[in-house]
Amino acid sequence: MASENYEDVRSYTMDDDVLERLLSEQTELNFMWGTKDHWPVGVFMSFVWRDGRFWVTLSTQRARMRAIERDPRVSVAVSSVGTSLGRQKSATAKGRVIIHDDDATKAWFYPALAKRVMPAIAPVRNAFVALLDSESRVVLEVVPEKWITFDVSKMKADTAVAMAKVAMPENVVRVAQQFGIDPEEFTRRAINIMGVNKRRAARGVRERIADAKRRIWPS
Repeated sequence: MASENYEDVRSYTMDDDVLERLLSEQTELNFMWGTKDHWPVGVFMSFVWRDGRFWVTLSTQRARMRAIERDPRVSVAVSSVGTSLGRQKSATAKGRVIIHDDDATKAWFYPALAKRVMPAIAPVRNAFVALLDSESRVVLEVVPEKWITFDVSKMKADTAVAMAKVAMPENVVRVAQQFGIDPEEFTRRAINIMGVNKRRAARGVRERIADAKRRIWPS
């Protein structure tokens, strides 16, 4: 449903299947925690998405490790940039960290991470796994507790409708109402036909209008 307040983005969340696709394709997230003096800090880290959890790794020598041990509450943010979803989709999860130092977790996680971030060359991946497998390294499991997602394509669709409604001549609105047509639904269908609310490569407004005319009035 269209939002009446275009500054309120709560209705523009990502669908579950789109979120899953994002987390399966993306390889990098922003990992955020709170310092001892309550400053929020974030760094970019490679990750594996598995069983509804984020998995990352770091050395216990890192300063953030002490912060996590002090307070396991963290946030992670993932962008769609660089994925097949294009730009302007994002997901942030608030959660708590579980620290893993066991061989069983490392045995599956290191190869999984190498598969996501390294070239598909066995010797290169094996070397990466060997470098990761050190005594000072642990695996962090982030268990999401709350999600904040945003899908700008939904907002664009509503914004396009709102702009078209403002620009629509009053006589067109009156004619639509005379025929029992809801002006907003009429506008939405026209925008869908023209494809204004969709990602299209190298297609300008003129091309979309011409395409819409061909669909409405085929020769």
